[in-house]
Amino acid sequence: MKQGKSYTIYKINSESIKKTKWNFVTDFAKLRKSEEVVGLSESTLIRILRRIEGIDELEFRDNLTTLEAEITDLKSYESSKANLIKLKELNQKLRDMLHIKDLVMITMNKPEHFDRLNSKKGFTIDGVKYKRLFGTAGGVKNKTLFYASDNIYGELVRRIENGRDMEIKIPAAKLEAYKSLVASSSLSVGSLDPKKILVVNDCKTIFKEDVIRIYDEKGKNYPTVEEVEGYTIENNASDGFGLISPKLAEEWGINSGGCMRNAFLKGMIFPFDFHEFAKTEAEEKYEVFDVWSKTAKDIRDVQLILTTSMLKLWKAYKSIEEYIGCCNKNGFTFSITKVTPKSLENQRDLNYQFIQSLELSDADIEELVRPTVDTINDIMSSDYRKTILYLKGEDLKEKGYKIKGNFDYTNALMIEPKLINDPYVKNKVKDLISKRIVDAMKGDLVVRGNFAIASGDPYALCQTIFNMKVTGLLKAGEHYSRYWSDNGVNRVACFRAPMSVANNIRILNFKDTDKMKLWYKHMKTVNIFNAFDTTPHAQNGEDYDSDSNLTTNNSVLLRVIKELKPIICEQGTAKPIVPKEDDLQIANKLSFGDDIGKVTNRGTSLYNVLAKFEKGTAEYNEIQYRIKCVQHYQQNAIDKTKGAEWSPFPKEWYSANANQIIEYDTEEDIQRKLLNISILADKQPYFFIYRYPETSKKYKEYVRKHEDNCIFNYGIKLQDMLTKQDRDKAEENFVFNYYSYIPVSLAPSTMNRICWKVEEEFKGIKKGSNKEKFDYTVMKSGIQYNQKHYKQLQKLYNKHNALMQSYKKISKQDDIDKEESNEQSRQFVDEFRNSSLEICSNMIELTDMVLDICYSKLNESKSKQFAWDICGEQIIRNLCQSNDFVINIPVLDENGDINFNGKRFRMTKSFIRSV
Repeated sequence: MKQGKSYTIYKINSESIKKTKWNFVTDFAKLRKSEEVVGLSESTLIRILRRIEGIDELEFRDNLTTLEAEITDLKSYESSKANLIKLKELNQKLRDMLHIKDLVMITMNKPEHFDRLNSKKGFTIDGVKYKRLFGTAGGVKNKTLFYASDNIYGELVRRIENGRDMEIKIPAAKLEAYKSLVASSSLSVGSLDPKKILVVNDCKTIFKEDVIRIYDEKGKNYPTVEEVEGYTIENNASDGFGLISPKLAEEWGINSGGCMRNAFLKGMIFPFDFHEFAKTEAEEKYEVFDVWSKTAKDIRDVQLILTTSMLKLWKAYKSIEEYIGCCNKNGFTFSITKVTPKSLENQRDLNYQFIQSLELSDADIEELVRPTVDTINDIMSSDYRKTILYLKGEDLKEKGYKIKGNFDYTNALMIEPKLINDPYVKNKVKDLISKRIVDAMKGDLVVRGNFAIASGDPYALCQTIFNMKVTGLLKAGEHYSRYWSDNGVNRVACFRAPMSVANNIRILNFKDTDKMKLWYKHMKTVNIFNAFDTTPHAQNGEDYDSDSNLTTNNSVLLRVIKELKPIICEQGTAKPIVPKEDDLQIANKLSFGDDIGKVTNRGTSLYNVLAKFEKGTAEYNEIQYRIKCVQHYQQNAIDKTKGAEWSPFPKEWYSANANQIIEYDTEEDIQRKLLNISILADKQPYFFIYRYPETSKKYKEYVRKHEDNCIFNYGIKLQDMLTKQDRDKAEENFVFNYYSYIPVSLAPSTMNRICWKVEEEFKGIKKGSNKEKFDYTVMKSGIQYNQKHYKQLQKLYNKHNALMQSYKKISKQDDIDKEESNEQSRQFVDEFRNSSLEICSNMIELTDMVLDICYSKLNESKSKQFAWDICGEQIIRNLCQSNDFVINIPVLDENGDINFNGKRFRMTKSFIRSV
């Protein structure tokens, strides 16, 4: 899918606004320095803003393309004062075009700031009053919301409401979530004639299955967990997905499926030939009715089928004609957030949530970690060919390789193998190895398999549309995957995060008949679930609006996974109301923070406690009960954000203070508290020192303190003391206290044992120190340049290093999500590239200067990232020219001389058609 434009927006801390007595004045340069300017991806929200401002969409894109072409063209000219001035003007014009005006994001540093910002007094930015617009699902978790200026607020809100019936009752949190869909990163594919759209009821099936039911009962402190035989399941077999004709899918660039947005619309659309279905399966019945059931439609005119679970507020409109009319009037179009890949990967990593509940022997762990360990050992060999295989994957083709805008060191290494000795590349590979080892220690173990988006059975949905008996092509216990069937695999393990209990894991059995191949032929890279069993329920309430699963045929996992009854957590419901602004603000506040993450981590701690007890003991059984309840409390955390009744994770299960025995406790109270203390989940597992920097810091400080204490008082190292056989009373007391107060759990849980196994594998190994000299001039063109420009770039280089170091530190401290971090990094790179070009406008000349700066003896120990951020494209061009546009590609060959990851490869050469 083509990547949309990246824009900038102010993301201001509420504390910064408070310091100005709630009258904030912007300064782009200063806010950039304080990292309060962030990137924002293309979305319907941005497109609507342009419409409000009277900017024609096509004209804007044409002007943007023309401006970018002019800037690119200017870079090829000789650097001169006139060109520098011109380039600076053009870059400023580009910044202005891509900066979002009249919208800001504000992060709440304190709860009272939220109240003050949304009070009648409010606040101003640059003298203009701003009002709360909405909070996205990801944003409110981090206490960040969108605000709009008074200049556009009324009109923007009117458009976002999209002419809906404002008296429709709905829980406030749901309405807030539906409105915020407008901010989803997406690319418009245009509007569609309402005659070509059919909105239908979802495919509902009812069946019975044995389950574990968990629910809250009035008067009870803890959830009730009961096994129920023949529990009635009311299943939405099309929850979150619809269908698109193969013809329209091709026009919109959708392969096996695409995630769609429009006003109050969210979900996947999968290519399926419903015209042919009408002809052959429905026996030429072409007349269908939509949810409004006013007039019949001919299915042959329809190109897009939406379900009511996709069009969230369908009841707020009288017809599809009214809905699309409102969308056209207010600036909404159909847009795509992501599409399924053309092909699926052959390898992916597990994560600790998928593994922690499994009972693995030492032999199982050895077998499970071995492929990961072997791969790491392969890339530690400093063989550039193996490095390429690790970085680029094992599925490279001999012909048709394209750089595709990836102007990084991996492609450079394929063009010029000497770069394996480049200190920048060596450090990158070294960091890669270190990170890969750490990832393995926290459970990211490589397996054969892939993540693929899930779909319900489109055949069953069509049967619903045509009022046929719903049988589906897949029966209970059957699933479909073109990928796995083509690879001769009919049984896999299936996982989906967040995962807390072994009951969440499912074994999928794939069916592959000629009829399935015919009807599912356009859905090659998705997993299709049947409509008649609890697989999606077991996968922690999975739906089909773009949820994905990891599937693998790993022999260890298939051997140890037990097929358990699914857990059904009965949810609370929020009261439908006609939400007002106050209600939406309350919904925001309830959603602040990551309660789901906290519950999930406490569940992981419970597995460590479980490892201390024998099966069948009272403690073991109680911990198993609590682990099952983790899924229930995860759901409660979600219910809280929706304004529904909920109960928090019991504090007495993880806090010693909550179990203090007091004077008025009964004998029953005392025994319960003593049990709680004996199985308290108050420590994170040891392997979390590789997951959370704060946990690592506490653990290392604790160990260092006791190391010093041990040497000072007993004259031996800590490790020697811990393994000493003949300790005296004082030494025994020291060791007892060491283990009692250590800040992490050292219990032999599955994940801790995996972590220790990987630690042992790489204990004492040094990640190579290739001393070969590298001649960086292979990346240069040899052009003469201006020394004055060189000195100016040197200052910019130092500024770049300081800023990137600062942001890296803040990202770790604030746990900024990967998408936001990548977007911010892209903004930094663009800014520094523009600043560099304003010093020297000629890209060839600039590249030679930057390389001389980064690789000079003065900066020998400093980062070379600046060169690749600013000049990566030109470096690749220079390398291509000096290597006659030949690239080295490792390809699979059973007779090849390269042994990597248990397979053989050979190197082949290919010509690069374009850069």
